[in-house]
Amino acid sequence: MSALKYAYVNALVRSFKTKEILKEKLFECNNLSDLYSLLQTTVYKNFLISPKSDDLLSSLENYYLNLFFKITKNLNKNEKHLFTLFFFEKNPNIDDLKKAVFKISKNDKKDIEKIIKNYVDVLNLITILKYKIIYSLKIEKFFAYLIPYGNKSLSELKEIASSENLYDFSSKLGLNVNDYSLVKKAIFNNYYDSLKQVWYGYPFKLSVPFVFLQIKQKEIKNISSFVIGLKYSLDKIR
Repeated sequence: MSALKYAYVNALVRSFKTKEILKEKLFECNNLSDLYSLLQTTVYKNFLISPKSDDLLSSLENYYLNLFFKITKNLNKNEKHLFTLFFFEKNPNIDDLKKAVFKISKNDKKDIEKIIKNYVDVLNLITILKYKIIYSLKIEKFFAYLIPYGNKSLSELKEIASSENLYDFSSKLGLNVNDYSLVKKAIFNNYYDSLKQVWYGYPFKLSVPFVFLQIKQKEIKNISSFVIGLKYSLDKIR
């Protein structure tokens, strides 16, 4: 891959930190009009329609689609296929993902595969948390739903799935908390922290735009949650 191919991504990554919307700013919004005013000072401003909740959600979606196009427009066919499969297929087949990763260059394959495996670990842990800890199902009832492509082996996952309660589950992950929302949040936060190791790395790699889109996707999900919360006057949970 030519380094020049990712020069534009390097510029986006360097500017991303200054354009990130801090959660503290979101918590200062008391209604949808406040949030709309805040977004008018950000990269989302050109996509805003009105302070109505549906319009805000639509604006955020349109911004992401536009960003995705800009990020991927200079990628080759195999790279675009991988990005589309990962970011837009609701339940991508793991075999299809493996094949897509296999078709990209060797220089990029290792980093991308590591990112996807870390993400699969998250999906597997959330599956265990949901079915074993919350619904108290036996391992045999849900173990087939686990994806054998993560960094954690099936034997490791089986050990985690043997947890008797939420605290036992979180302790095996080194979290040591006894609150469902905090455990779930910590699992995702650990994943996004691992992404930043790639994000701040050498810019001329396929993994950088791949991570950039995930981090931006997370920001948009956070904003969307605030839209829904403000719409229904839900309590703000930090």
